[in-house]
Amino acid sequence: MKKRKTKNKKYLFTIIFLLLILLTESFIWPSYFKKSVNLLKEKTISKINIHYLSEKPFQLGFDFKGGTQLVYDVDSGENNKEEILAGFKHIIEQRMDVYQRKAEIKINNNLILELSIEQDLEMVIEIMKQVPILEFREEGEQEDLFDPTDLTGEYLKEVFLAVDQNDRKPLILLEFNEDGARILEDLTKRNEGKRLGIYIDSIPAFPLQVDKAISGGSVQIKMDSDIESVRRFTQMIKTSSLSLSLELVSQKTISQQDAESSLNDLKKSGAFGFLAIFWIMIIVYRLMGLISFGVLLIYICLLSVLFRLIPVLISFDSLFGALMSFVIVLSSNVFIFSKIRKETEKGKSHGIAFEEGFDKSKSFLKKVHLIILLLSGIMFFFGTEIMKNFAFVLSLGTLINLLLLITITKKILISLLDTKLKKIDWLWKALRWNRG
Repeated sequence: MKKRKTKNKKYLFTIIFLLLILLTESFIWPSYFKKSVNLLKEKTISKINIHYLSEKPFQLGFDFKGGTQLVYDVDSGENNKEEILAGFKHIIEQRMDVYQRKAEIKINNNLILELSIEQDLEMVIEIMKQVPILEFREEGEQEDLFDPTDLTGEYLKEVFLAVDQNDRKPLILLEFNEDGARILEDLTKRNEGKRLGIYIDSIPAFPLQVDKAISGGSVQIKMDSDIESVRRFTQMIKTSSLSLSLELVSQKTISQQDAESSLNDLKKSGAFGFLAIFWIMIIVYRLMGLISFGVLLIYICLLSVLFRLIPVLISFDSLFGALMSFVIVLSSNVFIFSKIRKETEKGKSHGIAFEEGFDKSKSFLKKVHLIILLLSGIMFFFGTEIMKNFAFVLSLGTLINLLLLITITKKILISLLDTKLKKIDWLWKALRWNRG
């Protein structure tokens, strides 16, 4: 009875494994999958509304949907270029909202704008030519209207981001030069009990409440926002106070036809590469190679689901991250199978060899995956925009593989051990070379 239950359990895992593979059809051949479900729906549950995840489009980047890429540089002088570019990025995003334009903005030692085909390119270029300015305005006669003053960004010497040691709230610290300190004192003296408006690129950022006249040229502003929002304001204040302009250094346009052709070529090369991996794994590892192929299909399905749900912008940098994580999945399976083969060569039964081989490799692979996740985290938090896209997808794929490694791979190996699928070994015997 116990043996029968064990065997039934193994067949159950086999069925679940095959069903997971079939689920990938909804992403590889969504039209056929939809027809099959609709046919089933008509005969059984016609009143139930079914939503197809495969109908949710992928978010394609500039390389695969076409458009224009503008690359800008800035002469930051002695200032931190990365901080200045970050400030420009936030300012340009603000401008795009005001002018109701859309652009994907990245930082990679330059400021990169990626515009879709329908965007007005000439207008966007004109928007980019505007030099951002920093202004301090005083309350006018009408409520919420602020009038310009003599205090502008040209008098600002330095701006810092800090944290209040008492309540841990973020602070913006402003340091004005000698002339700015004098103008600031006069301005705050006549506006005691009122507010000063801080304007970045002619758009109000936040008001500053004046309790008393400020002398010495130092201003401390306590913010109620989160630290990242305050960091964003600090970068924008810094950039707009320097009166810098962006210089267009590169302009590249990809037609929609060329983008679609590039995407189709990528799909074809991916399909042929995947097919080659399938045959190599079958020839070298027989049944285990078939299992590996199934695990890879499940991995691709899960990654595809997350790409649609999050969504992830599909560009060359994110696809490179996906490719690297795919290599990690494949390498993990090869490492496990090599350990199992070594245990088999010692004369151990298939069951014991599978158990011990997997257990010996799992601990090492967990450490490798954790190291990859750590490195991805460092790249994501400290890298450029392009590196962040790569690191995010790499960590996403690594987490999926770690999940498969812990929950699925071993159970599939054991469940298929005594099933009829083991007869796939004939392929290995038929194709292997005579070693003498």
